[in-house]
Amino acid sequence: MVCLVNKERTKRGLSPLGLNDLLTAAAQGHSNDQARYRRMSHSGSDGSTPGQRADRQKYPWVAVGENVAYGYDDEEQVMVAWMNSQGHKENILNPKYFEFGSAVSYNKDVPYYSQEFGSTGKPSKNIPKCGDYDEGNEDNKEDNKEDDRRRENKGSRREAERKRAEQEKKRKAEEEARKKAEEEARKKAEEEARRKAEEGRRRWRKVIRKKTDEPKKKEEESKKNEKSKYVKKDPRWGNDGGSDSTRTPQGKLHKECKFVDEAGYTFPLDYFEKKDIKKKGCSS
Repeated sequence: MVCLVNKERTKRGLSPLGLNDLLTAAAQGHSNDQARYRRMSHSGSDGSTPGQRADRQKYPWVAVGENVAYGYDDEEQVMVAWMNSQGHKENILNPKYFEFGSAVSYNKDVPYYSQEFGSTGKPSKNIPKCGDYDEGNEDNKEDNKEDDRRRENKGSRREAERKRAEQEKKRKAEEEARKKAEEEARKKAEEEARRKAEEGRRRWRKVIRKKTDEPKKKEEESKKNEKSKYVKKDPRWGNDGGSDSTRTPQGKLHKECKFVDEAGYTFPLDYFEKKDIKKKGCSS
């Protein structure tokens, strides 16, 4: 693992990390803890932090960092994943770190990886010999280029996947907005239809009432005209139309219960008080 880390560092002109047994012990303890509880976290099951785990190993650190991962088949795969993650990559390429320790632990064939980075304030003297990151090796340079191309391709694929996810999210948002607008338009149309239907019913009821009330009004008007036509032009009755029985002209009571005066005017019994007419012998 340290050779893979140093390979990435030397390609970028950074000093390689030296192995440290205390950091390796801290990494092994954290990997064991993760595997035991089947959880990947920078916090231990007891709530410990990377710095606290380094303190337990009595590592005199001035700077400390940690990378964790699980489920990858080998160290090469997990390194590719870390180098494509900004935070993990910053730990691997951080120039303030001089020492390194790593470990892996398993739970039912599932690996849990830990990398511990640290510095005591001075460079390490325990630099491992790793020929595969020798800058003078032309074959290794070509391999490094190939590795870079693979990482770039993987990064491009991830970027494409991210863009597709964003487009899908945008499409779903637009679809939801469209459905919401259609639902609002449908409700508005239904409300408008109900309003027009109610307005039509009100107009129809008005027409029905008019058709029903009109004959009654005509009948009442006809009766009123029938009553008034006998006395309207008779100056002897004044403006009240002969409603006052005290001014009934002299005449005789017709046999059909109509009063006919000396001038030949005929008056219905409605214009006289019943009691007065009955005295004269009319039963109606």
